[in-house]
Amino acid sequence: MDSKYYLVVGLLLIINYQSPITGAPTDENGEGKKAERATLDDSGEKDEYIGPILKCKRGSDELINKCLRRILEDLRPRLAKGIPEIGLEPLDPFYLDQIKFKQGHGSIVIEALLTNTTVLHLAEFSRAEFKVQSKNRILTFDLEAPRVRVDGKYNLGGKILLFPIGGTGPYWFDIGNVKVRGYAKLVPGKSENGTKILQIADIKLDLQIKDLKVKLLNLFSGNPVLGPVINNVLNENVQDLFLEVKPNIVKIIEGIVQSIANRIIGNMPFLHDYLYFDGTTTTTTDSNI
Repeated sequence: MDSKYYLVVGLLLIINYQSPITGAPTDENGEGKKAERATLDDSGEKDEYIGPILKCKRGSDELINKCLRRILEDLRPRLAKGIPEIGLEPLDPFYLDQIKFKQGHGSIVIEALLTNTTVLHLAEFSRAEFKVQSKNRILTFDLEAPRVRVDGKYNLGGKILLFPIGGTGPYWFDIGNVKVRGYAKLVPGKSENGTKILQIADIKLDLQIKDLKVKLLNLFSGNPVLGPVINNVLNENVQDLFLEVKPNIVKIIEGIVQSIANRIIGNMPFLHDYLYFDGTTTTTTDSNI
């Protein structure tokens, strides 16, 4: 699978457990403002930025997480269009070249290839909570989006609920009330220019959805009887079917979320200093890994 970042987008949009994000300051062009607020340690010092990212000062976990909240507030208005300074591609729409999917047991035995996939509404998250735990060097996250729409082309064959299924053509998924929760280890790494940074590893997440509608066009080469029947079967049993394929879907999302998160965290060398402080500091130039 081409695991160039994705959903959820996930993890990237992470923030302190006690305080969901509801919006961010923007200027007249829709860009995130670098808010003229007091520094987090109340020292009166002027805020420093690494490209578009606020540089957090050393302190407690509470202070570092409060700073990370501000970073997300600054970046949020730009997430839909992408942030080229840190190598982050647009989240709305978000494109995936291809996803390979294989399920070989239970009620679903299929092999599918999804191509030219477009994901909509990723940047419209309703909840994004993020917390760094310095003692264990882990990142926990809790993300919610009211709706995600996925469109693309499919090529599949196999059986679902003992019904044969096969075809190639357009598809769409309409997903409501998406929740992604999980954690990942924060490990030391280096950017291309040698700056000490953090990266995430061993990501584990759980995915919950409340509503899901599916449409596969041109099933059985456009058969006007079998196609509608199979689509009805899919939608009538969609929650049970989702539970069966969920482990495979989660693996796909974990890879995409990890890629996105590393793009953002890789531009925060101060996080490395915070979690792996050895008496020296890293450079503060753009890392752009």
